[in-house]
Amino acid sequence: MRYLEAFAAACLAAIAAPASAQPPVPFYAANITQVHKHGPGAIVIVTQDSPETVCAWYRKNLAEATGENKVSGGAVIFYTKSGATVDVEPGNRVDPKTKVGLVWDAKKYGAYAGT
Repeated sequence: MRYLEAFAAACLAAIAAPASAQPPVPFYAANITQVHKHGPGAIVIVTQDSPETVCAWYRKNLAEATGENKVSGGAVIFYTKSGATVDVEPGNRVDPKTKVGLVWDAKKYGAYAGT
């Protein structure tokens, strides 16, 4: 009997959980050169836009932002009500492209649907 109850609970959890989704934060999409999936709730977007341009876009479009923090090296981290973060990292001489890291709770919001 316990087996059937456990099986029913697992089926219900699978139905209730989101299968796959976009991140719970806006996806920066201008001048993208690559998107790296690092895990179900972690991606890095590579763009040719400057960190200032990307940060300005997130300040305008990240409706659920609760704050931001500029860290050494020039990176800016945006925090959200959902617990997701957006990390905007400047490039360097060898790789001048800007990296935008998105991290969120994949169990709660679903895994990233892209590749």
